[in-house]
Amino acid sequence: MKLLNELKSKIKKRSVFDYCLYSGIIALGIFLDQLTKWLAEKFLFPLGKSVTVIPHLAKLTYAENRGAAFGSMEDSRWIFMVTSTLLILVLGAYLYLGLAENKLYAVSVAMIISGGIG
Repeated sequence: MKLLNELKSKIKKRSVFDYCLYSGIIALGIFLDQLTKWLAEKFLFPLGKSVTVIPHLAKLTYAENRGAAFGSMEDSRWIFMVTSTLLILVLGAYLYLGLAENKLYAVSVAMIISGGIG
């Protein structure tokens, strides 16, 4: 009960603009993530195909990673799905209950949420 009362005291009411801003950032982040994935598949899809962006300096090569870092745990995708879903829900509650202390921090949390969803 004490923990619940302490949590209630920390909840800050945000303006409708703030909630719209955070939702917009999340939606924009998801859109940009999906757009870049679509563009990579459209222009770089044959696995290993490269496109030169700046000659002798930078090129893009299509590759897929279906696991964690460096392809580890490739067959355990469900672990990442469950973990990221739980973290997205916790961060969403944290954001929309107004527990993020300032707007820059809240915007950062919104970006992390969009990255997790994407």
